[in-house]
Amino acid sequence: HMDWKTVTIMSLVSLPFAYLGAELLIGTPPDIAKRLLGGMVLLYLLVSNLKRLPTIQVGMFGIIIGSAGYGFISGLLGTGNIIKVVLFREMKMSKEAFVGSLAATSVLANLAKLHSYGSSGLLTDEMLVPAVSLIIGVVIVATIGRSILSKLNVRIFELGVQILLGVAGIALLV
Repeated sequence: HMDWKTVTIMSLVSLPFAYLGAELLIGTPPDIAKRLLGGMVLLYLLVSNLKRLPTIQVGMFGIIIGSAGYGFISGLLGTGNIIKVVLFREMKMSKEAFVGSLAATSVLANLAKLHSYGSSGLLTDEMLVPAVSLIIGVVIVATIGRSILSKLNVRIFELGVQILLGVAGIALLV
């Protein structure tokens, strides 16, 4: 249940931008970027819920720009999934394609970030065991989540996405 074309484009385009963002993280205070991103997310939610967003069909250009933005923000802040969530919502993906594509597009960007963080000293050997534990946890939760997702109503899924975006936006502002 993935949009493989989008996954491939996003993975390849986001890779150099994730590395660039990760390299900039070393000397940049991330508070400003986090607050800007949080404000943009809350503005997006407000405008989309007031039905003031123009109807946009996200084509190839939108996927490429969104992928570059995702990669850069992901490298700079450690995560850029908010960018992908907004992009995938506007692409009107099915809930299964949404979740599958969200996970699959993270792989290459995360590898680029790990390389940059490791070479700059941000990642240390002591972090290996917790990192492996987190990876195992993600696999377990993804497996459980897949069975829950298949039973979930589309309206409830969309509401959940909006709530998570709102919480994330507020958390980035605080």
